[in-house]
Amino acid sequence: MTFKNRVAGVLFLLAAGPTLQASTVVNFESTGEPLYEGMLIGDEYLATSGMGFRLADGRLPYLSEVGGEATAFWGPENSTQADLTLASEDVGKHFLTDDGQVAQSTTVSDLIVSFASPVASASGDILDVDGDEAWRIDALDALGDVIDSILLDALFAEAGDGKAASWSFSHGTNDISSILIAYVGVDHFQRGFAWDNFACDTLPAVGEVAQSAVIVPLPAAAWSGMATLAGLLAVKRGRRLLSALRA
Repeated sequence: MTFKNRVAGVLFLLAAGPTLQASTVVNFESTGEPLYEGMLIGDEYLATSGMGFRLADGRLPYLSEVGGEATAFWGPENSTQADLTLASEDVGKHFLTDDGQVAQSTTVSDLIVSFASPVASASGDILDVDGDEAWRIDALDALGDVIDSILLDALFAEAGDGKAASWSFSHGTNDISSILIAYVGVDHFQRGFAWDNFACDTLPAVGEVAQSAVIVPLPAAAWSGMATLAGLLAVKRGRRLLSALRA
């Protein structure tokens, strides 16, 4: 690549501003080893996706699988099918829940999603939010302070029996170190839920932007336009110089 291409690439990217890097997604359909219902999920995705999972009480979340016994929630129709979502929902066959039991306890353990390094955006799904169920999703900084928050309940547009309600944060800096997902709805024995489709993005540092920019060539058409403009400026300057000499 020529020097002019590298310089133009830098100018082009700096003018466009920093953009989010490619999303990292965890949907619990693969861990590098065979999956099974009841598998405990912790740091399996930390090295590959930069995300770790744990419950606020110190335990690890439980991997649920569609079909079989109900371990997360009762899905459609009318909350009668074990761990089943609507066919229109993109949740695959596996997702997380707290203890693998439905209607056995009135308490829910909060989920903590930790990032290997701070991110600028984060998102995920909560499955089967219906009735009087509700969740608060907090974005936490490196000190554990809440810097953003979302309330998700049954009135949420994407909520409902066997549906995946999506939440997301998008910030201008990499200031999100972890996510806390806390149940804040009515406690009762009919509550069921699951967590799925976690994603995160980071913004590149200034130095990373410059380094990646130098490998982006400017299109030929752009170079043609720049050459034309430079020629016009040279002609104009030459005319001014000639006029000055004649005077």
